Amino acid sequence: MAGASLRISSLYLSLVISTVSFVSVEHNHAFAEDSANEANIEARAYDVRTIRPSRSGRVYLFEKFDSLMPVDGKIFLLREGDQPIMALRVMRTYAQTKRIAAKKLRAYPGFELLGRGSRYRAFEKLGDKVLPVPPTAEDLQDLKELESAPIENLPTVPVDESTNETPVAAPEAPNEAAPEIPAEVARVSEAPESQESGTESEEHHDEDLELREEAEEGETDHYFPNQFTMTIGNVPNSSVPGPSFKFSGGLLYARKLTPSFALEGGFYYYKSQGDLDIDGVTTTVSMTVIPVVGTLRYQSRLTDLWTGYLYGGVVYPFIANSIGAPVKLLQKVQVISPAVGVGAFLQTGPNWYLRLNFGLDSMTVGVMLRY
Repeated sequence: MAGASLRISSLYLSLVISTVSFVSVEHNHAFAEDSANEANIEARAYDVRTIRPSRSGRVYLFEKFDSLMPVDGKIFLLREGDQPIMALRVMRTYAQTKRIAAKKLRAYPGFELLGRGSRYRAFEKLGDKVLPVPPTAEDLQDLKELESAPIENLPTVPVDESTNETPVAAPEAPNEAAPEIPAEVARVSEAPESQESGTESEEHHDEDLELREEAEEGETDHYFPNQFTMTIGNVPNSSVPGPSFKFSGGLLYARKLTPSFALEGGFYYYKSQGDLDIDGVTTTVSMTVIPVVGTLRYQSRLTDLWTGYLYGGVVYPFIANSIGAPVKLLQKVQVISPAVGVGAFLQTGPNWYLRLNFGLDSMTVGVMLRY
């Protein structure tokens, strides 16, 4: 019995040693993988709290809980757990007060406005090579509004002074900074290894690309305010003899006043010929007409590629040449008329758009270049 007990004890001891060795090896392997993954992480996470937005909601002022400030021009993404909230670009930092002024690039559904005092996790890609983007006039106005706001109107953020001196007194900060940052960032960067289909990594890649494209879209609106359109189609005018469909070509120039409004002017050109009964005699009348148009346009981005617009203004059909037309007909044709309609832009390149227009003054298709 003693020999049997000794053999059983030896067997148990061997199993325990084997189990411990296996766990140790797996732990070391997992630690090595975690270390390698952490070495591949090119992102930094930190906590911020919303102080207040500007009246327009384009620029926000944040409180940062550490003294390491991001570089101007950096794009960071606010998250609440796994939920993306808003993407912003750093406009200006205030190291003494640990504050960041950032411009909103994209708000995710349900988070169009950040509440005062709301706290989020910010993720910033360290590998991005960016240059500070010159602020627009609207951005500078919002920034001045935030900087000139009275201190008493800003919600105060409690800061533990002992955090910097005695880290032991604030154990939550190390727990958040050390294990949680790699874990949260790893979910973004390690998705291709943990997901068989790789769809999650593609979503993050597309999300990052989309943020950049939206940022570039807002910036190029400021740097490329001019728009030139070449168009062809129908310019209706029932007073001009000839077919109801008057095929014409046109050139239009627009200048953006704001991201949503633009003034546009230009002209169309067409020739029309038809028979007209003048005092009981059928006479062939020919006209060369140049309709001159001026409108105010309001546009709004519908999707990544489509932008819709409404416009209103006037059109004047100037008659450049006429054959066989009586004076009364010329006076009837050359009358100022309303130019009202809708349209859409389809982006086909960085600065090129396909343009569709449906209005009382014209029904055309064309190509627009912004510069």
